[in-house]
Amino acid sequence: MNYVFFDTECANCLKGEGKICSFGYVLTDEAFQVLKKKDILINPDAPFLLGNARKGEGIELAYPLSRFRNSHRFPYYYDAIRHILEEEDVLVVGFCIHQDIAFLDYTCHRYGLSLPSFPYVDLQKLDKRLYQTKDYRGLDTLIEQFGLAKFTYHRSDDDAMMTMEVFSKILDENHLSIEDVRRDHQEACGTSLELAERLRQRRREKARKRQLSQKAARLFAQKATPSLSYYNPFFWNKKVFFKTSSLYRHLDYLTKNAERFLLRGMTFVENPAQADIIVYDRGEQLDRIRQQNEKAVFLLFPHFQKKVENG
Repeated sequence: MNYVFFDTECANCLKGEGKICSFGYVLTDEAFQVLKKKDILINPDAPFLLGNARKGEGIELAYPLSRFRNSHRFPYYYDAIRHILEEEDVLVVGFCIHQDIAFLDYTCHRYGLSLPSFPYVDLQKLDKRLYQTKDYRGLDTLIEQFGLAKFTYHRSDDDAMMTMEVFSKILDENHLSIEDVRRDHQEACGTSLELAERLRQRRREKARKRQLSQKAARLFAQKATPSLSYYNPFFWNKKVFFKTSSLYRHLDYLTKNAERFLLRGMTFVENPAQADIIVYDRGEQLDRIRQQNEKAVFLLFPHFQKKVENG
């Protein structure tokens, strides 16, 4: 079995969409002897967000900008990249590989291409599992830990080379074979297609939650003067908090009836500690909220709805 270590860089990741500008890889044999090392520069067909990458303000380029602009776009290199990743009897290893697969998935979709299908090991997840660290560690931290030589920041093939060297060190230090890793540390292993589908589902869920949050914000922004003709002593001058699940699950109902709630004297709040009434759904965890606000009245949503409509 051979190994492919790879890394990508992006011109920008605006809206969570990585526009790849380089694909660097290192091909080795089972003894980690380097067979090939290459950095493929790509015209991202998108603006470069330049700056200090370590501070989250864009990236620092490893090459002059003109070299990227004078390169071909991704489809020109697609067959070569696909062959590298899908070659028979090859295992792909990456560091924080879900990011690179997300970038590849978006870029392939952007040009109407299919994502290469390959098995992988994520070195970052393997490191966290083996060394029981609280948080995921960066590649530069592991390079320093193992006393490896410095590398060119944001040069994809150098990052791939460092991934290879750290991977080799970790296997040696823990007396592991690749078979051990794939058998005993499956949380660090997977396939590109399965991971890409999980990432797509996560993005869809985030988009759905953003839409719900925007809709909820409009609900909380509504104003109406309480009216004695709608007087309900249970709700009059009361601040009401909706637990997340009850809010999102019943958002259409709440939005449709918001004026009626306000006319009854309710005020919607987003902090449970400020609430007089807390509305929740079955199965929701309430221990923390009860600690924050011991005086609030807790109502299941159906009971809240009944009190509103019968009051």
